[in-house]
Amino acid sequence: MDATPYHVELFDTPPPLLHDALAKWRSPNGFESLVIPWSELTCAANPGKVELRWLVVHRGAVLCAVGVVHIVGGLAIGDYVGGVLERLTQVGRRMGYVPLTVDVAFFEIPFANREGIFFSQEVAINEQAAILQAVVQTLDQQLPVDAICVKATAKSSILSCLSSDLLELPFIELNVLELPGNPPSFETWLAERNRKFRSNVRRNRRMFAQSGAVLETVIDPASHAEKLTELFDRTAARAKSRGEIPMPMSVGVPFFQHFHRYLGDRGLIQLARVGEMIVGFNMLLFGHDAVFSKFTGMDYELSPQNRTYFEIDYDTIDRAVARGLRYIDMGIGTSHVKAPLGCRQIPKTYHIQFRRFLRPFGGIMSNLLGSRFGNLFD
Repeated sequence: MDATPYHVELFDTPPPLLHDALAKWRSPNGFESLVIPWSELTCAANPGKVELRWLVVHRGAVLCAVGVVHIVGGLAIGDYVGGVLERLTQVGRRMGYVPLTVDVAFFEIPFANREGIFFSQEVAINEQAAILQAVVQTLDQQLPVDAICVKATAKSSILSCLSSDLLELPFIELNVLELPGNPPSFETWLAERNRKFRSNVRRNRRMFAQSGAVLETVIDPASHAEKLTELFDRTAARAKSRGEIPMPMSVGVPFFQHFHRYLGDRGLIQLARVGEMIVGFNMLLFGHDAVFSKFTGMDYELSPQNRTYFEIDYDTIDRAVARGLRYIDMGIGTSHVKAPLGCRQIPKTYHIQFRRFLRPFGGIMSNLLGSRFGNLFD
């Protein structure tokens, strides 16, 4: 086999070359300008749990791609395969011991459901596949982890390079709204919806206003960190009760305490208040042409009374319009709510390579994970 023409380097901190590339490379609905601060925030909020590796790919003197990998330590296998192992894990936690934990490298942007690699505009699709193959081979050679998970858009042509030995798992779709109009406007977006939908929007907004609820913009949410964590935990528990896969990292008090330090004016929190009571929130990030709705938390007893969930969606559109942004990343899941907004669903997959002590059990792990993920995302 011929040696690859690509030179892949891994770094513990983002080198200047990577900073420069991400500042210049701007794909439609792209996350480039946010990758570094967002990833570093995730790491800072999970000390001892999450590590970052930054990658740069050259072909000779030509910069072809840059990217990020986040490594999560001590993941409990039972949380992801379900069944008996999940019950054993739950019992173990109550006793102060978590059985069968592994270290996993995720080749993706943390908490974004997006691929962890960005290509130069001069790199053709067929070359992207070869570069991806070289990167995965380098990760296999250099990272001391038990599994490597490559996030990808389902059925992407660049996946042809990946080994057939990797386990392919379905994952939650991404919902992206492209706003119509030049420039985009809320009214133009609303005009493209059907009559019933338009009526519902007006009624929901009226109910929110008449309830006395308001949205408050917070640039630095540190003083609200405990309340926001409480609301987010409620939303996460609700998702878990529906059988959804748990997140491998924490979105807790430190995440909100560090938020402004890392994001600066590229992020904010919208608080939904009724008087002095916070009944919900939405976290927004701003890229070069898109707003990203990342985390939402709700008081499910109070927020339905004033239609907070819906007002948060409408407000996100208002925010995008005010900043002249064309795209809105509405996040993962609940596509039955987001599709009527006009969102396009982008199916996602994981491609998993088992390593170290997991390698001999690859067949068993493939069956267990395939059954759990297949049932959940079918």
